[in-house]
Amino acid sequence: MATYRAAYVLPEADSNGVGVLLTTQEQSTLTDDELMVVARQVAATNDVDGEVFIGDWTD
Repeated sequence: MATYRAAYVLPEADSNGVGVLLTTQEQSTLTDDELMVVARQVAATNDVDGEVFIGDWTD
């Protein structure tokens, strides 16, 4: 398993799933602002709703 800095949306409160990853491990070195731009583009393209967070993600 790899842990890296990523942008993601948390799962819904009544869900038993995991969040939605919006950025890749290769993008983990981007600044917060750059990660948010990429994340928002991916979210819009894939109809993902919810607040975007930046933090550690484990695959």
